[in-house]
Amino acid sequence: MARFYFTPGDKLIIVNNAAHRDDFFIEETSGYLIVNITAENTATAAFAPLYAVIGVSDGTVKVFGKLHLTDWGNGNYEVNYSLEKYPYYTPSVTLTENYYNYSGGSFSAAVVRDGATRLTLVRDKTPCVFVLPDIECPSIFFRPTNLGFLTILSAKHGDMEYLLLLLYDGKFKKLFELTADKISFSEKGFTVTENFKDMLGRSRVAEYYFEGAELKAKSLAFSYARDKKYPAELTPYLLLEGVKAKDMRRVREYLADDLKDDAESLVDYFGDFSEISCPKYYDVNKKSDLNKVALMYDTAGAVIKPRVFTFEMLDGKVTNISS
Repeated sequence: MARFYFTPGDKLIIVNNAAHRDDFFIEETSGYLIVNITAENTATAAFAPLYAVIGVSDGTVKVFGKLHLTDWGNGNYEVNYSLEKYPYYTPSVTLTENYYNYSGGSFSAAVVRDGATRLTLVRDKTPCVFVLPDIECPSIFFRPTNLGFLTILSAKHGDMEYLLLLLYDGKFKKLFELTADKISFSEKGFTVTENFKDMLGRSRVAEYYFEGAELKAKSLAFSYARDKKYPAELTPYLLLEGVKAKDMRRVREYLADDLKDDAESLVDYFGDFSEISCPKYYDVNKKSDLNKVALMYDTAGAVIKPRVFTFEMLDGKVTNISS
């Protein structure tokens, strides 16, 4: 038997002709769940309804359609989804543009919005288009280098700041793209400030500089809004948050003395995880079960299985990690 957990949020979920707006689960032994998910359109965009089928047969679960399942083990599946959003067409508006003329030709760049937002680059009448997120107040700069021609786009993206770096060396290539809490520029590069939503209230300041057309990181500095003592049961989570931020000084503080020299290797050991979670739909039978932590990874498959790690502890320090 498989059990499927749904969280509608502000959506309407219909499963086998039964409508739900609150959290619910459905058990299925052998058969199909026909899923329909809809959302109200906004003033600026429409959401396409999502149709999918979940099939259960002989202990095997298959997904037909654009649903994703998180397999938490023992037949428990969390249903995840994202509705496709289509902005309404609006008359084309140029938000910003810039030009650069040189002895060999010319460059031009413009950010245009006609429902979607796009960056159009033209080098000697040859255009190239990049689709952008919903940015505001964009600015475009150019920087010639010995390896090619850099185009720098900075903008506001909601409450965050957005940065896109493109290199032209015969064709346009995306070098760097990120959204951060603050981005500031200098003659030699730029500084990025990221605020992590973690227990320590961590902020990371990274300096980047250009060496020709190559972008290099100069330094990392951290500060903490909630730097205090936490219960020992939270040490595995604190360690993983440090690994995610690459704050290796704090990671070493959570390791036993004989593991401190291995702190850097934990970045490769855990890999590029996207989320830290306690194992869900999981029975805790003994205290050591509290030291199990699940990591989520972005994968292309319809069914995602988190990696669950067990942390062995002694005197508030991590002495061993296994999966």
